Amino acid sequence: MTARIDISSLVLGSELHAGSRSSVVQLEQPRDAHGGVLVFKRYRPGTTSHVDAVALDALGDLPGRAGPEAIWLRERTAWPRTLVTEGVEVVGFLMRAIPAEFSFGQVTGSGTVHMSAEFTYLLNEDRILQDLGLLISDRDRLLLLTDVVDALQRLHRLGVRVGDLSARNLVFAPSTHRSFFLNCDAMRLGDADVLPLVHTPGWELPEGEEPGTPAADVYKFGLLATRMIARNPTERDPSRLGHISARFAALAAATLNGDARNRPTLDDWMAELRMAAAAASPVSPEVTVSVAMPPAADPVPAASAPAPPAPAHAPEVALTVPAADIVGTPGSAPSYGPPPEQPSRKRVSPLVVTGAVVVAAGIAAGAAAAAGAFGSTSGTVASTTIDGSRSGSGLVGTGTPATSGSTTAPTGTPSTTGSTTDTPSPTGTTSSTPTPTPTPPPPPPVTSSVGVVQIDASLVADPRAVPVATLFDSFFAAVTAKDFDAALALYDPNGDVDTNDAQQRAAFKKSEATSTDDQGVLKSLSPGGTGPATTAVITFRSRQAAGYGPSDTPEQTCSVWTLTYTLTPAGGGYLIKSATGSHTGC
Repeated sequence: MTARIDISSLVLGSELHAGSRSSVVQLEQPRDAHGGVLVFKRYRPGTTSHVDAVALDALGDLPGRAGPEAIWLRERTAWPRTLVTEGVEVVGFLMRAIPAEFSFGQVTGSGTVHMSAEFTYLLNEDRILQDLGLLISDRDRLLLLTDVVDALQRLHRLGVRVGDLSARNLVFAPSTHRSFFLNCDAMRLGDADVLPLVHTPGWELPEGEEPGTPAADVYKFGLLATRMIARNPTERDPSRLGHISARFAALAAATLNGDARNRPTLDDWMAELRMAAAAASPVSPEVTVSVAMPPAADPVPAASAPAPPAPAHAPEVALTVPAADIVGTPGSAPSYGPPPEQPSRKRVSPLVVTGAVVVAAGIAAGAAAAAGAFGSTSGTVASTTIDGSRSGSGLVGTGTPATSGSTTAPTGTPSTTGSTTDTPSPTGTTSSTPTPTPTPPPPPPVTSSVGVVQIDASLVADPRAVPVATLFDSFFAAVTAKDFDAALALYDPNGDVDTNDAQQRAAFKKSEATSTDDQGVLKSLSPGGTGPATTAVITFRSRQAAGYGPSDTPEQTCSVWTLTYTLTPAGGGYLIKSATGSHTGC
């Protein structure tokens, strides 16, 4: 039976979210068993009479019967934890607040606003992301979709059907490829529903199809995949996915087939996503920034007419996005989570978010947006002296909690395409002034990170850094998603881990079963020069369940590592051959 608490025992804070059937309220007390922040989902008076308290109790009791999946339910879902009663009536439940990892900082003209990273932000076009100073690649999208499939497989094995699967009920971690499920009391356990099942508008099933089934979840996942890859919140045309691969587009088409009996399975999606993610570029598409400049009052040929006088102040550059083009307006996001804290110091990877937020007019704001300043505001990871040993592990990140904040839809003059503007010359006649030598364009910015792997400043000019960082980004993403077969595929079979040996594969999977890592940095490559690298030094922090810590301190749940990996060049990239290093407690 799920634990219960009377509403009179709660110390309530402010309302964080208001819906038609419930509201979410911040809790001052109590906290969860690990000291984490809880929130109270309270059903509205007109809804409580429709709540199936027995079904809610069974849902809340599931983690106690979920075995190894109990940790996943606690960390990756807003699962009902404690039923809240008022007299004999169940009026809601306590659940985990959206963890800080699943929020992002939106840079505005007046500072940074932290918001929950709702999946709906990922349904926007790349031009909007760049206008907001945010970047995301196809590979990021595919790895996120891989994690959602993994989550659906876990839930289905537990007898849970998501039902109302949509971008509105998912948030993601900007610095990893992890998802977090919301609205869990809308999920169906067995044949029981807590409340009558509803669908997010635009995410309905084909007419006449039974809701709350595994096939229905697959259909809605097909919609999510199609819309995320097409960058369109209403897309239903799978051919838009052809740039990933013909197989990928065909799988989406089969998924959106109206006949549930012929629909692909989640296993089909997982296999295809893994292949597509491995082949996709980790680099975000480059989009020309649109700027609005005052037109010349009297345009004349530059070579024969005097230039206009220089303005007293630089002209304003307004990066504008039509409000109707933006999906995921911050005001509509699930803006509940831990109380406001200090701004994030974590690094933000190329996986980022879009939203309807003002991009302040002015050269400074325009330059920040065009250069993706959001990704460059992070702190650095300090080198740490550590002792002990450990093999490779997955990398995950932590961020700052989401906070609600008022934002304004973008406004300004409709923009015209162009990436640069000419500065007017001083007043005078051009006939007496030699034609200046054109200033060459600046070199393209160096790559400072690949996915979740940050490249140390000393390596950004090293052409070997990106392929090495790509190897570890793939490895960390696979371990984070608990896709151990994909992680083992990145090992040299002739190295320390014999990937053809069943016992060694099983030992690897067991050692990484609870690991989550963050603060990863590629620190150095050896030897110097332009030849292939043979060693790479990585630093990161790992968190794991007690009993899964380093061999010399197995009860340690937080460790800081410095590992030296031996690499094997392979097909223009690298494989992991071996790893040695040291650790200390956090």
